[in-house]
Amino acid sequence: ETVFSHYLHTYHVASPGRAAIGMNVTSGSASSATNRWTTSDTCGIVVGTGTTAVAPTDYQLATRIVDGITSGTLEYFPCGGTNFTTSGVTASFDVERLFRNSSGGSVTINEAGIYCAWSDTNENSAQFCIIRDLVSPGFAVANGEYMRVIYTISVSA
Repeated sequence: ETVFSHYLHTYHVASPGRAAIGMNVTSGSASSATNRWTTSDTCGIVVGTGTTAVAPTDYQLATRIVDGITSGTLEYFPCGGTNFTTSGVTASFDVERLFRNSSGGSVTINEAGIYCAWSDTNENSAQFCIIRDLVSPGFAVANGEYMRVIYTISVSA
């Protein structure tokens, strides 16, 4: 006898405005769903202070800046996709995120990337970096300033 299980995979993104929770991944059978929460600084566009050269084996930023309002942190606003376009055999869209510095001092950005979340039906989950870029020269975000990071993703057939 073959038994088929129906597994649920639900992804929720934070609503507009600042939120400590970035995404909820619900996984498991209909009778025993498990919620896994990822914070706003572990999914979507993230920034860091690291200056290590980019390598094909990178799976995280060298020194990720965490979400917060204390020294050395930035407030992470929700990440979203915009400007979906197609032209011939090429499709593209923008991924963007707004950050605010409420740390009381300047924060220097030297790297940026995109993290995604993954989960399976065996209660495993992880967040990992799929894009990592150096920002050179680095730039300082003064206390009270906002910063917007935009990645344009393009795919051609």
